[in-house]
Amino acid sequence: MSIDAMNWAWRQRNLTVGQKLVLLALADRASETHSCWPSMTRLCQDTGLSDRGIRKIYIELEALKLIRREHRSGQATVFTLLGVTGREVPPEPSSPRNSVPPEPSSPRNQVPPTPEPSSGVPRTSVPPEPKEEPKENPKKKYSAPACADAVHAPASAPQADETPAPPKERRSADTGEPCFLTRKRRKLAGKRLTTFEAFWADFGLKKGKAEAADAWLDIPELTDRLVARICDAARQEAQARREIEARGGTPKWAQGWLTARRWEDYEPSKPPPARLSAPAEHSLTDEERQKALETMHRLEAERKQRLCCCQ
Repeated sequence: MSIDAMNWAWRQRNLTVGQKLVLLALADRASETHSCWPSMTRLCQDTGLSDRGIRKIYIELEALKLIRREHRSGQATVFTLLGVTGREVPPEPSSPRNSVPPEPSSPRNQVPPTPEPSSGVPRTSVPPEPKEEPKENPKKKYSAPACADAVHAPASAPQADETPAPPKERRSADTGEPCFLTRKRRKLAGKRLTTFEAFWADFGLKKGKAEAADAWLDIPELTDRLVARICDAARQEAQARREIEARGGTPKWAQGWLTARRWEDYEPSKPPPARLSAPAEHSLTDEERQKALETMHRLEAERKQRLCCCQ
């Protein structure tokens, strides 16, 4: 927690209650560089607001130039508080009181070199012993075969910088059913696996499947109605992703999309109204055909009237 950021947040005026709460929550988790990256779940718990309301307050605080958001691909969003000033540190005095000059360093005791003996007998120099070269081990020698085509070269070992293969589907040792191993080494099987594969196909962005499987397991009470809504929102996200990439933006990965409950930002798409088809003429009499046509025209007029009232 940064004390400067908290004092700065308390001094802000002309803010609503929600804006004040979100700004204080960000300042409470800010570092010394006045930046933080709290999750949406943590901010909802701290402020008591909904995630939709907090996203709206993000836009308002950015318009007031109080915060700046930095979206990172596959990671949490970084928030920076703008306008926070640090505490002023008093400068150190240039000349301290009662300064004592350092004592001059005394010269070291110089010891004269030991004189050589005065005997006239010259010293005999001993030649250095020659170093023995390491002998080759005859067992480790390998001679190339006479026919190179007759010997198959061993497969090269994988390099250290090669990316590991993505996790594959497995089968449970207990039931034998297909399962998927997530990034946290959890097993996704049964109906959860079937619904996750449907969502993965509708989402369209094939990146971070193991992380997205963990986020799928963290969704509580995954009913059929909720799965249908999530898949419908995933299809809408896939259509909107083309515009984001065309503008040069970074699309959201499936893990962050599920963790932030982004499906709640999309309205469920409505199926087109079924058109009334005229009955077969060969199976009706003239009187029945006339009544059927009148009923069809009346229902069509009522449908158009309802559409006008809704608009």
